[in-house]
Amino acid sequence: MNRLARALFRYFVKGMLVVVPVGAAIFLMYWAVASIDKALNLSDLWVDKTGKHMYIPGLGILNVVVVIMIMGVLVTNVITEPIKAWFKRWFARLPIFAFLYSVDKRFDRSLCWRREKVQRTGTG
Repeated sequence: MNRLARALFRYFVKGMLVVVPVGAAIFLMYWAVASIDKALNLSDLWVDKTGKHMYIPGLGILNVVVVIMIMGVLVTNVITEPIKAWFKRWFARLPIFAFLYSVDKRFDRSLCWRREKVQRTGTG
């Protein structure tokens, strides 16, 4: 009985490790869409013929997607690229790493060239 309880407890903990992050992500997305929809309230810009403000469903989702895309661009250009450049400079200063890095980079370029050639022509 003790082994069964321990096994059930482990399954419960593993299930929680999956369900809680997924639930939190869904909640945060819902919260972000609702908050941005209320904060921006772009429906004030559009008024129909009777003078009522037009509510546009899905505008909050569109705003969240645009904000996430802008953040992705900023993170890529402001954070990721400088870190990659710093590592490239750091590896170039160390003799053995510089050699291995240059060999790996040439090998990668040759594979990319081969892949592009296959994609363009459809043959190897």
